[in-house]
Amino acid sequence: MNKETRRGLKWLLGVALVLTLMLSPVAGLLGFSGMALADISQNVTINATPAWVSISNTPGTFDFGTVKAGVDEDTTLTGFNVTNGGSVACNITLQCDGWTNLTGTNVWTYGAAAENTSQLKAGLEGGSFDKTIPNGSTVQLTANLTAAASQEWGIEIDAPSAFTHGDVQQTTVTMTAALHEWS
Repeated sequence: MNKETRRGLKWLLGVALVLTLMLSPVAGLLGFSGMALADISQNVTINATPAWVSISNTPGTFDFGTVKAGVDEDTTLTGFNVTNGGSVACNITLQCDGWTNLTGTNVWTYGAAAENTSQLKAGLEGGSFDKTIPNGSTVQLTANLTAAASQEWGIEIDAPSAFTHGDVQQTTVTMTAALHEWS
């Protein structure tokens, strides 16, 4: 290769280099790979908080002690405190599982006061014992208990009208929270 051909080739390579540097940003905009000078993708962080339902109640037990025939006893309407520990409003329901005996073999019937028959009633602070806690189904204690809120409430025993035995009776009240549905 002669001297003039080499000089022409150098000039051509120089022009190609200048054109490449000048056109690189335009090539990136046109979608040619390997020539872009900026990022062509971006990450977006997405967070989601689930609707979380959680309750706690204090105290966890209560003993009416000796119950007299025909004399209703109660915890007062501030005897218990339920707290919504979840992140959304919830409805609170109560259900009873009937009476069992702790001593002997005789069991009260769960229902309105009669001989060896008793039921529980509930009420909210500032109200009355106006909610009969059913056996095997639920009754709403309170609706729309907002997140981090508390509600005081109480239980009353609708004492039997008479006893034919002295066996100690026990029942469990199940408190359930469900997501409050807006209408």
